[in-house]
Amino acid sequence: WCDIKGYRYKYGTGKVLLFAEEGITSNVPYYADVNNRIINGNTVYPNNYKYSTIRAFLNGQYEAGDTQTRFYEGIGFLQTAFSEETQILIATTVVDNSAQSSNPSNNAIRWNNGVNDYACENTADKVFLLSVQEITSRENGFAVYISYGEGNTRIRFPTDYALANNACAIKTKRYAGWCWLRSPDYNDAIKVREIDETGEVDYSSNSLDKINLKTAIIVPALCIDADLIK
Repeated sequence: WCDIKGYRYKYGTGKVLLFAEEGITSNVPYYADVNNRIINGNTVYPNNYKYSTIRAFLNGQYEAGDTQTRFYEGIGFLQTAFSEETQILIATTVVDNSAQSSNPSNNAIRWNNGVNDYACENTADKVFLLSVQEITSRENGFAVYISYGEGNTRIRFPTDYALANNACAIKTKRYAGWCWLRSPDYNDAIKVREIDETGEVDYSSNSLDKINLKTAIIVPALCIDADLIK
């Protein structure tokens, strides 16, 4: 895990944001289907992060009214990767899922003039994926949006465990993988933003990276409550 120092105090005094240095696992889609759902009387699109499969997997918890099969309830990444003692140190974070968070951190670049009709409500999570805004911020130690290629700070490689769990690794890019971000694309309900094997902020658009595929490496983020470990 690496310490994203630029966001040390964004999520509240004493919280330290950590981001995995590798793709820890795989075999989980962003959402398991490409069809819209009706939840609590509202249309929920496949690229809705609040009701996504990946969020349920990371936290071992589903939103009320979610129509998915609750396969990860109580046995998600949080519960299986961390001891109960360690889970206490992981803070509950209010995660920004606004349209702004789905755009690059450089305000000179605003996709669709900054409008994203697929952005969802903020969520309260122990573990989460980073947004486009977070992964393109120099303050956080990442390359700017337009940067990509060998050595890019966004590039992540799968662990052996991830490779054994269906991760896609690109041989020509020294086995780098592609990973989900939590941000939906602005122009299609079945597209979400991702980091490809070159470190480029792309969107899921073809047969290799559709929203319901399971070959993405999963690179989680979380906040540690530093006050509890002093």
